[in-house]
Amino acid sequence: MSPLQTPLAIFNSIFFAALLFLWLSPLPSIMAFTPSSIPSLLCCRCRRSSTALPSSSSTPQQMDTTAPTSSIPVIQRDILVIGGGSAGLTAAKFAATFSKTVSLIESSKVGGDCTWTGCIPSKTLLSAAKKCWSWRCFNNQYGISNDGKEEDEMLRNMLQDVKKQIDDNRKLIYDKDDSPEALTKLGIDLVEGRASFVDAKTLDVMSSESDGMMTTSCRLEAKYGIVIATGAAPKDISKDIAGLDNVPYWTYENVWNEFFSSIEEDINMMVSQKRVIVVGGGPIGCELSQAINRLGCSVTLVASSRLLPREELEASEELQ
Repeated sequence: MSPLQTPLAIFNSIFFAALLFLWLSPLPSIMAFTPSSIPSLLCCRCRRSSTALPSSSSTPQQMDTTAPTSSIPVIQRDILVIGGGSAGLTAAKFAATFSKTVSLIESSKVGGDCTWTGCIPSKTLLSAAKKCWSWRCFNNQYGISNDGKEEDEMLRNMLQDVKKQIDDNRKLIYDKDDSPEALTKLGIDLVEGRASFVDAKTLDVMSSESDGMMTTSCRLEAKYGIVIATGAAPKDISKDIAGLDNVPYWTYENVWNEFFSSIEEDINMMVSQKRVIVVGGGPIGCELSQAINRLGCSVTLVASSRLLPREELEASEELQ
């Protein structure tokens, strides 16, 4: 999530909380909530995530579709939430404040994009990159060090520190707000697995066995309804860009680790010689380009039209 998206995110949270408040009376319906798709980063477009509900484009998996028997536990809750990202966590925590019993179903890491690939790592990177840029400007102006090798070593040390800051901040947020222990204290039950609808208020949770089969681990029944907050994931567009399937590339999900790993691996290449191409002129593409450049690398930003095409023209012209 970029700074430009923050007001919209706040509005979405308030709007969603208001809807959930109105929804906490018995209604014979399902409330479905799916967050807006995340803007493209590098060469990314978004689709519904496969972490909770399988989409029609998902790779088929073997599933045991046999109806649950008496050996499979049936758990009754007031509200069920599919997806443990920022939207799902907000829904679950908000419902818990009204003393409602809640089960949160997630098949991957709780916290979603915000904790692991969005807000926390991106804002940590932007903050650290600004400090690095200030040091480089000060160094160039006053000539503290004219030794290229010495400057490169200092940049590498800074990059290692930035990576550590990102990892530490993600762990801090996860332990404090998103971990199973933190959710349990709030009265939220975390169920690991993939959700499958039985009817409007019933879910089967599928878990993976050692042989790759998906089997039903439990059945969940909701008194009021089910919140769908499955989020988004990078779309495979290797066929949309000629030659992309023949080269390695990063997305907003792995850039935080792959970028720093590439710096560490290229020990014979100075940081200032590292070249990165960012495809996509949206908010995330722009902020990532700026951050990587401030960390000492050369960046080329490729956009199909003007920068920030969804924002005011003045903002695009200012960045241009």
